[in-house]
Amino acid sequence: MELRRPLPVLPCPACGVIAVPQVSTGTGPHSLKATCGSCGRFIKWLPRTLAQPRWKETHRMVASVNRVVLLGTIGKYGIEVRYV
Repeated sequence: MELRRPLPVLPCPACGVIAVPQVSTGTGPHSLKATCGSCGRFIKWLPRTLAQPRWKETHRMVASVNRVVLLGTIGKYGIEVRYV
């Protein structure tokens, strides 16, 4: 998994090792989680913006104008809908 920026050094609350954590996929509403490299325990949830690919930063969709023309009549029995 390629991250947008490097992670800071974090201390593990379980074993006390201070190192860069390993990143793995999260569960439920969380997208990423940081785990200790030595003991494998959970450290903290990471924001989703860390995992977004770099191409999304530079390739944005160009705004365009869409036009829809609706024509119709109200008939004797109300609105009639026809598809062409």
